Amino acid sequence: MNEATAAPVARSAGYRWRLAWFVLLVVFASLWFERHLKAYVSQTAIVGGTVTLFGLWKLVLDALGVAGEKGPADWLRRAFTSARASGYLGFFTLLIGALWACTSSIYLTYDSDSRGSGSYRVEIWQGNRLLRPAEVLNPHDKFVGQPYFFHFGREDLEFRIAQPVGYEPKKISWQTGSQITVPVPYSWDPLELHLVKIVPGKDFLHSLPTTATSPGLRYRLVLAREGADPEDAFVVEPLLKTVVFTGMPEIELAAATGDAVVESTRVEVDRMLLRMSTTDDTRPELVEQLFASVAKRPMGRLVAGDKLRIRVYSLSAAPDAQPVLKVDQVLEIKDRKTTTHVVTLEKLPQPAGGTP
Repeated sequence: MNEATAAPVARSAGYRWRLAWFVLLVVFASLWFERHLKAYVSQTAIVGGTVTLFGLWKLVLDALGVAGEKGPADWLRRAFTSARASGYLGFFTLLIGALWACTSSIYLTYDSDSRGSGSYRVEIWQGNRLLRPAEVLNPHDKFVGQPYFFHFGREDLEFRIAQPVGYEPKKISWQTGSQITVPVPYSWDPLELHLVKIVPGKDFLHSLPTTATSPGLRYRLVLAREGADPEDAFVVEPLLKTVVFTGMPEIELAAATGDAVVESTRVEVDRMLLRMSTTDDTRPELVEQLFASVAKRPMGRLVAGDKLRIRVYSLSAAPDAQPVLKVDQVLEIKDRKTTTHVVTLEKLPQPAGGTP
């Protein structure tokens, strides 16, 4: 091959491999955009695919000898046969490689099976701090999230559905170059919640004070998990003539004891008093007293296998008098699903002449 024909052949070969190089860069750039910027750049796959197909088409035409050096596509050939083409391609190769190596992203997507069921507020915790402000995911949101640049190493993130309550936290490993997409709420397990309603029994209906300043006996309610540190016991003092809602942390308890739940509990208690043969004259008054100001007392979440010991002590005004145990009951949590437990406080048998 003489020099006259060698130069065009070399230029054609250089044009082909640079064009192929460019096509590969477009593919990897499109994948990166689709992977880490999906919430910000739409139609990336269409644009990247179009450019890729155009490049492949030009390669095929050149290989078949259809495309000459003249014509409307001369600008592409001139661009990829210039002396600077390899330098530009090398720069963009390093740039795209760095982006792939140094970018990770976290996105939430609204589960299609749950559309129309309301919004979800999701918190992402990195140890003891929020990774970013809570995300609110609505039914019309396809993706919510962002990329994170120059995040190196590996750590566990905890995803929590803060509102509505009722879902177990979800831990996901986050590492360099990873892309996390979490369906909401499909990928969460239901939170095991146990609402405990403590209702005064027949023996307490007339002896418990209605307010903290009411005259008469004083009582102390002590709740403790069996086998737990005694210092972790939960104390309600004074115990008043009311219904006590407990069994879960503050946020979950507030959500689980709305007006509808309180009203249904009122109906339950009214029926309970009716079974106790409480006269019709006193029952409405007792129900009104019990629900004049219900007590919501948050505590650590109860789970299956826990045994909650419920004790009530009577307190004497005498300075040296010891509290007298009046109630000692154990509530065993057996179900692993969300349940409601009603505990009726019943006094222990007292010796003759004992304290009421």
